[in-house]
Formats: sequence, C-alpha cells, structure tokens
Amino acid sequence: MQTRLGLMLFLMCGVLVSLGWTAFSAEKGNAAQRGLDAYRRQDYASALKEWRPLAQQGDADAQYNFGVMYERGEGIAKDEAEAVRWYTQAAAQGNADAQYNLGIMYSQGRGVAKDEAEAVRWYRKAAAQGDAGAQKNLDLLAAQGRGISPVSTPNQGQHRRALVIGNAAYPTKPLTNTVNDASDLATLLRRLGFDVTLHRDADKPTMEQAIDLFTQEAPRGSAGLFFFAGHGVQIDGVNYLVPIGAQFSTASDVKYRAVAADWVLARMDESGMEVKLLLLDACRDNPLGRSWTRGLSQGLAVMETPKGALIAYATSPGKTASDGTGRNSPFTVQLLRELGVPGRDIEVALKVVRAGVQQITHGQQTPWVASSMTGDFYVAR
Repeated sequence: MQTRLGLMLFLMCGVLVSLGWTAFSAEKGNAAQRGLDAYRRQDYASALKEWRPLAQQGDADAQYNFGVMYERGEGIAKDEAEAVRWYTQAAAQGNADAQYNLGIMYSQGRGVAKDEAEAVRWYRKAAAQGDAGAQKNLDLLAAQGRGISPVSTPNQGQHRRALVIGNAAYPTKPLTNTVNDASDLATLLRRLGFDVTLHRDADKPTMEQAIDLFTQEAPRGSAGLFFFAGHGVQIDGVNYLVPIGAQFSTASDVKYRAVAADWVLARMDESGMEVKLLLLDACRDNPLGRSWTRGLSQGLAVMETPKGALIAYATSPGKTASDGTGRNSPFTVQLLRELGVPGRDIEVALKVVRAGVQQITHGQQTPWVASSMTGDFYVAR
C-alpha cells in the first residue's frame, strides 16, 4: 500500500508527500507481523513497540517504517530530522523506498539542509533498483538542470588498495573455506585494479604489521578495502578478529591477543583514505569453547562508521554465519559474483549479495551493512 506523489506535484503545489509503507513478509517474524497488524488498526503505539527492537537491531524495513512514522507524527512526536536519520540507516542497506524518501527530503529541505545534488544521488540509487518514481524525479531534475553534475567515470584515477586476510588453521574449531575465500577475493580485486596484499593463516604480529603497512602507505584520498575471513568474536560490544596461534583463557585475553576491528577502521580513517570498506566474513560460531562465556556475545556487534566508511557483515548483528560446504562461504560466493559487475555502486551490489545469501541459506543468514558513505563507489569501474 504505497502512495507516493511525484516530484512535479510537490514542486508545483507544495503539498506534503504521502510516503509509502513497507509490508513485512511472514519471514520477518511474529513481532514484525504484529506491528503491521497494529499499524493497519492505527494502533501506532503498539506498532512502534513491536518494530523498535527490529529497527535498533539493524532491520532495514523496520528502520524505514520508523522514518515514516517520525515524518508523519504517527504514535510519536513528528520529527523530520529523526525521520531522515532512520531513512539514512535503511537506505544505506539498500532499501529503495528509504532512498526515494531521502531524495524527497533533500529536495525539499525537510529534516535536513536542502541539497538537490544529494537528492539526485539517492534518487539514482532507488532508480537503479527499478523505482519508477525515482526515475521520473531524476528525469524532471535533469530537464531543469538541477542537482545534476556532468557525467564522469566514477572513481577514475583514484588509488585503490586492499588488504585481504584468510585464517583457517585454528587449533580449536578450524575452518574449511576461509583461505579460499581470501585467495579468490584477492584475485578478483587484482583484476579490478586494486593493489592487493594477501595473507593466509596470519598470526597477530603478521596481521598488525600488515595493517600498519596497509594504512601508512595509503595516499590521501585513496580507497581502501579490508577483508577478513576467519573467526571473529564480540566481547563487551567490541569486535575482535582472531589470529592464528592465539590462546585464550578469559575474555581479557581476547582484548590483548586478538585484533580489534575498530582499530583497523580507525587506522584507515587516520590514514586519510577517502573510501574505507570493511568486509567481515567473521561471524562464525564461538571458537573459544564453552569453558567461559562472561562478556562473550554471539556474532559481531554494530560498529560506528566514520565518514566515507562502509562495513559489511556476513550476517546480522548478534547472529552467526555459515562456513559453507563448497569452496567458499555463502557470503563470499555472492561477493565474488556481484562485486565484479561493472558500473554498480557497492551499496547496490551488497543488497544483491544479501538477497543471494538469503536464498542460498534458505533465510537462515542475512548479511548486514552499515554505511556513512556520501558518494557512490564502484568496485568494478
């Protein structure tokens, strides 16, 4: 039940756009369905109660719906800036309706400073997914010469580097496919013009030295991609990548004997990289055994993203991912297939990756993306 007025209508008449609504499918779970039923009854308080945990956990549809409710003031104080915040989170995960609505908000300067170039960027993302309304608005803006910059080759001439690590030979719970995942992705990235460093079964000193070199030698304004396949754990809300050879007896051991994913991202940011991509195929089962669990949480936690950063997790926050039964994990299978498509923005590519992983795993695994990128990036230029 989606009723969206086009750009011409709100430009000519100044009316409030009637935004769309995303219906949750049964697969989203009972809470999502109860929220939808409550919304249809106009019981907005109950809908918010059901959807709030889903939105906070990173569900793009729930985030989009929260944006709509904040924009309309349904069951909650109207707050267009808060609507933009929720739309942005959903749009970064590839939600086309949220991308379209962000285009409207930027076009009108509602909840955010008016910026027609930014509106065009979000309309383009939605149009790339087949959104006819977004394409119509793009065509109108182009005809009026508003917000449309001259066409150029995306990322042309930008230095691009990648650090790829695959760890498999763990003494406890060794993995099968992670070295293959890293090797195959490194091959793809080299073919696509990245300067690639590959490490297989790396211990902590090797990982730290590789990260130092990866970030210290990066030209300012460059694009960096870090990929890790192996065990990863979450301790007290912080994600750690597990090196080969590390021994853990307590949670505090992990903090000093593993590599913090936040540190990797911070080093990339401090290096002056304009684009910072983290692809983490590291959400597998707890490799540390059942002897202790204090501070240990399932899967990986949500990380903060500085400007120009994108983090792609193999599965949703707090969930575990499959190592796979073939040569590659389900997540890497889809990365290898989709990142090499020319002219496709990485956020759009990762949405296709998500759909592919869901299909392969029969809905048991859903990759998740957090992004603060302000422009498009094409892995295959």
